[in-house]
Amino acid sequence: MSESVFQVPGWQCPVHGGFGNLNRCPWPECKHGVDGHSVEVRNIARGETTETFHRVIWIGLDRDEYYDWQTGKLPNWFSIGRAYSYFANKINESARPNQMFHYTSPDGALAILQSGRMRFTDYSYLNDTREITHGLDVVRFVLEDETRVAGSPALTDLKAHLADIEPFSHYNIYTTSFSSDPDSLSQFRLYGPVALGFEANPNGFGFFKGEINFDRVVYDPEKQERLIRTFLNLLKQSEDKDAALIKSDASKKVTPDYLTRV
Repeated sequence: MSESVFQVPGWQCPVHGGFGNLNRCPWPECKHGVDGHSVEVRNIARGETTETFHRVIWIGLDRDEYYDWQTGKLPNWFSIGRAYSYFANKINESARPNQMFHYTSPDGALAILQSGRMRFTDYSYLNDTREITHGLDVVRFVLEDETRVAGSPALTDLKAHLADIEPFSHYNIYTTSFSSDPDSLSQFRLYGPVALGFEANPNGFGFFKGEINFDRVVYDPEKQERLIRTFLNLLKQSEDKDAALIKSDASKKVTPDYLTRV
């Protein structure tokens, strides 16, 4: 076994991909994984001799499975991002291009190239601010139809919060747009005669880099609802997993509502 215990940048399981946080596949019986349901690894960076990672299973809406390695030191909901990405990519299947293109005017292109920077637009100045708030409406709609809300403190609190929230009142949100098409006549007409090409996932502008989220827009209403149901399903699973973990370990001094309170 390699001495490198955490995922090596760029390493992927040839069969299941590289979603985990170790350079060993978490899928059971994968030849690129381990035999047991847990593995002890060295963690020199944190001054610990070993750290135990446990295999965790997440179930999708279609009863399909996703596996991950977790230590149990943090609540399970901290780790649902990887599981959500896995299931979301299956719902919204599309080839991810190597480049994305930003359409702009000659002056805009020159400013970007000379400064090495892009200026985003405050969402409140968009022609249609519904482009931003639409997602909240879909979440509210799905929660109204979600049968498991009553039995879930996390989903109940989320529903109550969204009922009262003034969209983005506490946030400054800026947006910009890209296209996978380098030669779109409609984009040229709307935004200008220049299409600047950018890496689809550069080191400084990743899909989840700080507070920047870079991903495809989903236009299909059915897919929008299914993506939200997938997230709520994983949130409920994480709540159940954490409740079981707390019940089995009295030393974990947390309040029952820690999942949803800040």
